[in-house]
Amino acid sequence: MNPPATNPAAPNSAADNPAAENLGRPLGETAPPLATSYDEIPYPRLAFPYTHPSHLATIGRLLGLLPAPVDRCRVLELGCAGGANLVPMAYALPGSTWVGIDLSERQIAEGRAFYTGLGLTNVVLEQLDICEAAESLADRFGPFDYIIAHGIYSWVPDMVKQALLAACRRLLAPEGIAYVSYNCYPGCQLREMIRRMCQYHGRRKSNPRAFAATNRAFLEFLLQILPTSDDPYRAALREQAAGLIAERDAVILHDDLERDNDPQLLHQFLAQAARHGLQYLGDAHFGQMFGIGIDTAGLDLVRQGGEVTDFQQYLDFLYGRALRTTLLCREEVMVRHHLVPEAVRDLWISSSAVPISSEGAKLTHEQIDRIDFDDASPVVFRADECTTSVASRIGKAAMVELSLAHPKPLAFDVFVERVRNRLAGTAALKDISSKHAVPRDVPQRDESLAEQLAPIAMEWFAMRLVELRAFEPPMATEPTARPLASAVARYQVANGWGAADSAPLTPAPLTPAPHPSPGKAAESARQAENHRRPSLGLEPASAMAPLADRPKDATRHQVTSLLHRRVHLGGELAGQVLLRLDGKNDRAAIVESLAEPLFNGAAEIRIEGKPVTDPVAVRKLLSERVEACIADFARNALLVREVANDPKREALAS
Repeated sequence: MNPPATNPAAPNSAADNPAAENLGRPLGETAPPLATSYDEIPYPRLAFPYTHPSHLATIGRLLGLLPAPVDRCRVLELGCAGGANLVPMAYALPGSTWVGIDLSERQIAEGRAFYTGLGLTNVVLEQLDICEAAESLADRFGPFDYIIAHGIYSWVPDMVKQALLAACRRLLAPEGIAYVSYNCYPGCQLREMIRRMCQYHGRRKSNPRAFAATNRAFLEFLLQILPTSDDPYRAALREQAAGLIAERDAVILHDDLERDNDPQLLHQFLAQAARHGLQYLGDAHFGQMFGIGIDTAGLDLVRQGGEVTDFQQYLDFLYGRALRTTLLCREEVMVRHHLVPEAVRDLWISSSAVPISSEGAKLTHEQIDRIDFDDASPVVFRADECTTSVASRIGKAAMVELSLAHPKPLAFDVFVERVRNRLAGTAALKDISSKHAVPRDVPQRDESLAEQLAPIAMEWFAMRLVELRAFEPPMATEPTARPLASAVARYQVANGWGAADSAPLTPAPLTPAPHPSPGKAAESARQAENHRRPSLGLEPASAMAPLADRPKDATRHQVTSLLHRRVHLGGELAGQVLLRLDGKNDRAAIVESLAEPLFNGAAEIRIEGKPVTDPVAVRKLLSERVEACIADFARNALLVREVANDPKREALAS
């Protein structure tokens, strides 16, 4: 099999075609100006949890800084695209000011429509050049407590890189934190291998859409002809090709195959930052700052070799990092680069971890109540990004409380009280007649227990077993009679987010369809008749999950939760239910609203391919699915907390 042709009719020389000299170069050398390319092909509308000021503030506090409270701060995003990252954060934190700039006129227009549609007045998005924006922003807004530059630094010319760092210095508040992500070595060495292959293969394509299409075919070709083997080169090539082909075209064009893509070593980036009066604070991937998962003895040897930044550089070598999410602060700030456990006590803590049996099954509430905290055998807890065993009495009690509270974040003092009560209650149940109802190793004072739990919580945060936050998200974990869904999520469903972002920019190669036999023609006609009416479907109760847990094409809608996580809704019914959760409709009204198009023939419900038409059956099925959807929305932080006489809830309901 021959590799797919890049352009079968392409001329062989510049003499045959005056444009051939340019078309023969890598795409980056003939691409239109940066703003034009993003106007033509906008970046996918995504939220990035690690950019949230709450996350930045949490890490800053753990490292000894005193960053501004996130519920009353100023945030700037450089390269904000269409506001998909910035606007959901502004919605959940209406007391803060949010400013975003981008060079793309189209994306700024989309972002303005987004926050205007939500009725937000605390957001400003402007079409500005990073090279010219600093003074104007400083004059109008003053210093910013948090600056976000995600996916910009490596993908712009050197002049813009320097302007970005200069803007961070000019605009950052005295205790402010800047987040800058960039491609880095050594991990990008492997990605560059595929990048250069694709640049060569698409060298005759000057149109970005055609460039994406021809390289997608090329990557598919590589996966077809490369045998699965133990050969390191072939294995690496297959892995990189498979990873890139799984991305949507806009990501392929703007990330790996963008005309400017300049990975750096950490020490090179920090040297540039230092020239602009900025210094290394930490990394948004908190655990990787400390070598989580790497041999402890080896880490001790690496630490002896030099400064903190030297240690971080060697960690990149050990992890093989391809992307850095560096946190910077002003050079005059005293950064101790050692952890401050007591800072945890001002934060909120949560965990998705559940205790599991030796067979891997989630423990029931009855089984959890029977856990013997005095038993030295560990309990295994499984979270989204971490599975670990916990043996200590305090540790087991702490994780049980977080598991039972999920998804609600607990203020640390509330968390401490719950842990102490569980330990005391367990001891009392074991020996109600004992004059020492609380064992001697359970601290009698909340202060002492808090001192023990703080470093444990910090270690678990580094392991991604728990999450720490610098504010309490406005989420409801117990649905009310008239649930209110996040206006952000409702806007995203109403405007087709997720489905549009995941659609390919270029159609798949056309293959002539075989002519059906008479029998197949009749069957095709019957199927066409069945699919003329939209079907709500009946997805299972577990049809909603965080983005990482679902294939890219498995769902119709992608929304942003109040925890700033991407959540996929499983099927059309979930989206229709979400749209009706405006705080005014009870469950009965929602069911009747969904049933109306079914009863008048405009839509249908099918179970195992068969339509359901009996009104009683339809209402029963819809009632069950509506209840399951609402419960899923609560678990995924899509419902807004109801607070009596709270004016903020009216804003969140807009």
